[in-house]
Amino acid sequence: MKLVTKVTTAIAALAAVAMLASCGSTSGASSEASAPAAAPAASGSASVWEWKSVPLSDIGTNDTVIDDRFILDPASNPCDAEFAAVAGKAKFKTEDLGTAIYLQNKAASNKDNIKDVFQAAFEVVVKAPAKVTLTISGNGDATPARVFGVFDPSGAMIASVDNLGQDAKSELVFDAATAGAYTIKASGTRIYGVKVEAK
Repeated sequence: MKLVTKVTTAIAALAAVAMLASCGSTSGASSEASAPAAAPAASGSASVWEWKSVPLSDIGTNDTVIDDRFILDPASNPCDAEFAAVAGKAKFKTEDLGTAIYLQNKAASNKDNIKDVFQAAFEVVVKAPAKVTLTISGNGDATPARVFGVFDPSGAMIASVDNLGQDAKSELVFDAATAGAYTIKASGTRIYGVKVEAK
C-alpha cells in the first residue's frame, strides 16, 4: 500500500509541474487577441447625413418630442462620426427644396439667446478634427428668430447664422478642432444635410 501511495503522489506531482510549465509558456500573453486599432479616416473622406425622402427614424412627420438622445442613421460614415438628436421638438418634412429636419419657429429665439431659447438641439460627435458643413434654410420669411448656434465641447459658441429664409439653401460651416461633441441649437429652420469631413 505504501508503494502505491508513493507512485500516486509522484504522478500527481509530475502533472502539477507540467501544468505550471504550460502556464509559464503563455505568461504575459492576452487570453484574447487584441483587436487592431481602427485606422483614422483619410483626409477629405466624409461622413454624410442626407435624405431623399422621409426616412424611418425616431423623428416622425409630426412634431416629435426628443426625450432621449438618439443617433440618426448616416448615408455614409467613414469618419465614424455621430449626428444625434438631443432635445426639443422636430419632424421630417418634404417640400420644394427637398426633405429636411423641420423645426418650428420659436419667436423669442435670436443669436444672443439661442443657447437657452431653442426649438431643438442636436450633436455632431467627431473622433478627430474635422470640418462640419450643415446644409440649411429657414422655414418662412427671414427673421432673427430663424437661427442656428453651434457650441464646442466647452460650451463656447463657435458659429451662428440668423435671418434664414425659406427660398434657398445655404451652408453653415464650422471647424471641429478637437474630438468631442459639438452642439447645434436652432429655431425656425430646416436641416437638409450634415457632412463631417476628415482633415
